[in-house]
Amino acid sequence: MRADADVRVGQNHAFALNLDKAVLFDPQTVGSPGRPERRYDLPGAAKRMVMRSAGVEMTLVNGVPTWARGALTGAGAGVVLRASGR
Repeated sequence: MRADADVRVGQNHAFALNLDKAVLFDPQTVGSPGRPERRYDLPGAAKRMVMRSAGVEMTLVNGVPTWARGALTGAGAGVVLRASGR
């Protein structure tokens, strides 16, 4: 989410919006409750660090829910960006 996103706060949730992404979250509980986890699930068993989040209700990409109720939805609404010349 860009720093210049439009953030709107309602009674129990906040909604951050820019042109291609929207995030519905609870401003009282949003954050990272734990420590980073190591995952070896990239190609070639490469390592990545994952930081769990709390308070994020839903993420939309191009108007399609990609995260809801604490899990990925399986929707692929964006595109993969690759460096040129590869």
